Amino acid sequence: MSEQLVVIVSLLGVASVAGVWWKRQQGRVTHTEADISPRLLAAGHWLTLVQVSSPLCSYCGAMRGILSQAATRHEGVAHVEYDISEIPDVVDKFHVRQTPTTFLVEADGRVAHLIGGATNPRAIDDLIEVTRIDVEQRADEYEI
Repeated sequence: MSEQLVVIVSLLGVASVAGVWWKRQQGRVTHTEADISPRLLAAGHWLTLVQVSSPLCSYCGAMRGILSQAATRHEGVAHVEYDISEIPDVVDKFHVRQTPTTFLVEADGRVAHLIGGATNPRAIDDLIEVTRIDVEQRADEYEI
């Protein structure tokens, strides 16, 4: 009986640690200096929210709604979604290992932020605002 109890307690401990690790990976924002091909972006917008999804992703539908709504709330922002199999070059270049993954990409293809996993609407709105400020500041640097 005691061996069974040790096995059960051990499994619960491993599952708990794995669950905490997985939860910390969700919504993780990273920064990169790499670019995405402008062919993947929505033309005529200063920022495109590029969502990478997969058919079996349980959070992708929720992120689709969050990103679409964010795009309607912010002028000049668009949302596009790609299946992970449609853009293998992007998946390899950015080491995408989970879906959904969201890229905030400026009109020239510069990736401002990369979000691994699902996140909430406020975090998306905050990142859009940070990106807008950064784009405006860089534009001001070039004024004569």
